Amino acid sequence: MKDEHSALIRTVFALALISVLLAYTYFFYSPLRARVMESYREHVSLEKEKAAIAEIMLDPGLISERITDMEGQLLETRPIKGLTPAGVVGDITQGIDRFGLELQRIVLGVPEAPGGGAVADAPQLLSMPVTIYMKAPYDGGMYFMGSLEKSETGTYKIGGFSLESEGMPLSGADAEEGAEGERASENKAYIVFDWIITAYLLYYG
Repeated sequence: MKDEHSALIRTVFALALISVLLAYTYFFYSPLRARVMESYREHVSLEKEKAAIAEIMLDPGLISERITDMEGQLLETRPIKGLTPAGVVGDITQGIDRFGLELQRIVLGVPEAPGGGAVADAPQLLSMPVTIYMKAPYDGGMYFMGSLEKSETGTYKIGGFSLESEGMPLSGADAEEGAEGERASENKAYIVFDWIITAYLLYYG
């Protein structure tokens, strides 16, 4: 009887120990191992990136190749929309009319190649600055810039903007703070700002 009682105690102890080991493996060891493996993969990726950067720094010619590769990846993953400089004025004018804003003028800059040079037998990615002068309330101007970045006809990148009201020039975050103050003024007038927006049209030429 005593031996049976001892055997039962050993069995219960063994089962408890096994349960503890299984719980440790499930709740602690496996998640910890997954985090360690993820950290290791990130470390390997960073080391490869550092090696690639070091190689590029030793040979400036590789920079153009890297840019060309990145342009190819961009074309595959997020194609540049087919709007060319010839259609920019009409495209922007339609957008401004859609929001009921007042266009003053559009100034087209000189296209530049981000890669620094053309690639033989391949379309070249070009970036052309477009400066837009208009009159619009704050919300209308912000909606218009958002519509440019989400345009379905062309690929635009906003380079910066400024707006001016009552002789006080504002830009970026200052513009948002200033517009909030204007909207909270006592007379709550419908304020129209003078906007200068710099956008960049990306296209293949």
